[in-house]
This record gives sequence, C-alpha cells and structure tokens, in this order.
Amino acid sequence: MHFSLAIFFVSHYVGLALLTLICYLIGNRIIGRIAYSSGAEKFCFCTALGLGTIANLVLGLGLLHWLTRGVILTLFLVIALVLGQPWRLGQELNRILQRLKSRRAFVYGLIALVLIPLLLLPLYPPTQWDATSYHLAAAKIYAKSQAVVFTPYLRFPVFPQLNEMLFTLMLIVYDDISAQLVQFLAMVLVGTALYAWGRRAFNSRVGLFAAVLWVSNPIVLWLGASAYIDAGMVLLVLLAVYAFFNWFQLRSREWLLLSAALFGFAAGSKYLALVHLAACGIFLLCVSLKDRKIKELILFVLMVAAVASPWYIRNIYYTHNPVWPYFASRLGNGTWT
Repeated sequence: MHFSLAIFFVSHYVGLALLTLICYLIGNRIIGRIAYSSGAEKFCFCTALGLGTIANLVLGLGLLHWLTRGVILTLFLVIALVLGQPWRLGQELNRILQRLKSRRAFVYGLIALVLIPLLLLPLYPPTQWDATSYHLAAAKIYAKSQAVVFTPYLRFPVFPQLNEMLFTLMLIVYDDISAQLVQFLAMVLVGTALYAWGRRAFNSRVGLFAAVLWVSNPIVLWLGASAYIDAGMVLLVLLAVYAFFNWFQLRSREWLLLSAALFGFAAGSKYLALVHLAACGIFLLCVSLKDRKIKELILFVLMVAAVASPWYIRNIYYTHNPVWPYFASRLGNGTWT
C-alpha cells in the first residue's frame, strides 16, 4: 500500500517536472537573449512563457481536431529534441549540482523537508465547485472530443480558457491530479518571481520575505492545490507587470515585448487581467507621448492582440460578443436566452 502511494506521488511529480523542463526550454529559446539578474528570474520567465506557448499550441491542435495522446507526445518529443540541446542542458545540471555541493545544500535540504506537506496538497482528488462544474468539465469534454468544441450546457460555453488548455493537455496525457499540479506549479513560480523581483529591486532578504508572505496565505495554498485558474492568472499578470517594470527601468524593447506576450496570455486566461493590461497600457501611452516614441506602444498593442486574440475571436464566432457574458444587453447573449 505504501509503495503504491509512493509510486503515485513520484509519477505525478516526475510528469510535472518534465512539463516544467519542456516549458523552460521553449521559453529559453524564445527569450534567451534577455539579460536576467538571477537564475530565479530566468527560470520563472522562461517557464511561464513556455506554459503560455504550450497552451496556445493545444488550442491550435484542438481547433484542428488533433487533440490525441499520440499527436501531443510526438509534438513534445520533437520540441525536446529540437530545443533540448543536451550539451547546454548538461551544463545547467552541472551548475545545479555544484550549488548543491556547496554549504547551501544543508539549507536546501531543510527547505525541501518543510515543503513536503505542501507537495501532498494537490494530490487529493478535485472536489471544488468551479473545478468540477466548469474548468475540468470543459477540459474533459475537449479531451473526449479530441477537439476544442462549443460547450453550450456548461456554465460558460465560451470564455478565455488558456489554463483549461493546460488542464486538457494533462487529462489527455495523464489524469485530473496532474491538471491540479499545473496550478501548483503556477503557485511555486509566483513565489519564485516574487523572490527574484525583490532581489532585483532591493535585496535577497526582501525577495525571500515576499515569497514567504505569498506561500503563507491559506487561500493561496488552497488555490495552488485545486484545478482553479487563479494561480495561473496571477502568475501571468505578475510576470507581465514585472517585465513592464524592467522595461521602464532599462528601456529594453525585449522586456516590453515579453511583458506584452505575458499580458496576452493573461488576457487569454481571465477577463480580470484586462484591468491590469489597461493600467500598464495607459502608463505606456503617457510615456510614449512624453518621449514622442509611438513605435513601442504600437509593438506592445500588436503583441498583446496577437497572443490574446484567438480566445476573443472564438467568443465572437459563437456569441457575437468578445467578452461574453459581459455587456450582453448591447453585444448579445449568443445562444443563451
């Protein structure tokens, strides 16, 4: 009995580790030229960008009715072979091993022991209301249909569903527990991003304090252990604002485009992200007018639109309302009476 539980634990976290590695490789290839201030900063940005990219790839496969395990595993294998670059991956692993051999290894070990109870939280079966009535329900329909189809009998037949694409992926490849683990990964990445941002802006102690405050919040732990989408949206919004902050400090176009891509992914996760996007967009507009440089504003808008538009076009196609069910009195209810 204990052996089977150990296999259950290890198999799910090995699967999550493989997903994290592939996401990191994708993100590193896309934005590898950016000068990061720390390894933590590079890890969270590359992995989050990879998650968003994979989610959009799943959407593309779903629209083509190619959501099968064989197609997905083949695609992942090709990505790993093309982007893996074993020599560079070996160098990264060697660096990690060297750090573990240092005096900090004892501290890392203590942190790992403290985190063991947290690792158990997302391994419980999903029972939360939104998870079972909508998020995982939609993902299960997509997995069974092998396509991203219209779901008129769910609470939300259309919606920005970037996180649900990751749930669909994990349901096809493994199970619903692995879908919950995607949000657990998002929660961990948020903590990593808070540490990295605090370290960049102030020092390591400030970053560590910010990360501890994040994981010490009970609602954060609950959301990170459930198949809700809030942890994923927080990750994308936080990193988008983080990259926007770095652009304002450094005036590097790469950071601005990265921020725009992450804002696009965030807008593809939940309408609430549009509030943060609007705030940064207005700020960028003011800076562009002051500096008389409109080109960066145009590039920002185009990048956000390119990344987020598939979900809003899908909304228009089925309901004639890009932000369904909001503003239904003017834009329409679609198939709902």
